[in-house]
Amino acid sequence: MAAAMKVRSPCFSFEDVPRYWAAGNPLLTHYLNAFHIIIPEGERFFIRCVRPYLDALPAGSLRERCQAFMGQEGWHQSAHRGFWLHLRRQGLPVDAFARWYQAFAFGLMEQRLGGYLSNRQRLAVTAALEHYTAVLSSVLFRQDFPIQRFHSEMDRLHRWHGAEELEHKAVAFDLHADQGGTYAERIGAFVVASAAVAGLSGVGLLWFCAGDRELARALAAGKAGRQGWPIGGRAVLRVIVDLAAYLQPGFHPNQLDDPTEAAAFLDAMEHAA
Repeated sequence: MAAAMKVRSPCFSFEDVPRYWAAGNPLLTHYLNAFHIIIPEGERFFIRCVRPYLDALPAGSLRERCQAFMGQEGWHQSAHRGFWLHLRRQGLPVDAFARWYQAFAFGLMEQRLGGYLSNRQRLAVTAALEHYTAVLSSVLFRQDFPIQRFHSEMDRLHRWHGAEELEHKAVAFDLHADQGGTYAERIGAFVVASAAVAGLSGVGLLWFCAGDRELARALAAGKAGRQGWPIGGRAVLRVIVDLAAYLQPGFHPNQLDDPTEAAAFLDAMEHAA
């Protein structure tokens, strides 16, 4: 998919999105709500990690892909920020979590502790996080993904974002390799990325749950019961296997097949614009 990379700028309307838009499950919804805060600043970090190399890259495919990568990530973070206003209207603690996340992840971790990392090592973290986003994005296009259990506009946002993540999944990886990146850097960065994904999303879930005044009533009504978890164990196992593939020597992101539905979704979105 990399050869066809484009910067797209779809519009989204979140006014009709219900409070528990993910399968009616408040816990799953708040877990995903946290990512709508984590993603925008995270993608600005990705851009910061790629940009220092851009001017020195010779004209050609990798330079063009890096430019498209930064353009796509810029639009992704903007679209997710657009959802913040709707979450505020629902009385959820968007801004408080965002302030903590920005201070911790980019004030403490990036500016202070990250000062001990080289630009190439920081790029390796971006490549590892891009592997996470690509693997998770592929789930959205599997035939067993229950699209009907999610609000249609949120599903449209996620599929657009996910399809573009699959489209540019190898850009940071290839740039890291082009700059002489090592296997040890790649594995170390994967450990850091895994800890960040698990830790930040867990804090985000707790933060949103603590700030939801309707949560207790929803849980008492059984909305987080077994029927409210649309992703089965087989899909989770597939994600784990695909994530672990990153640890193999000689791995490349293009070794994992992309669902053909992802490219078809982007084509349909462009024709509908």
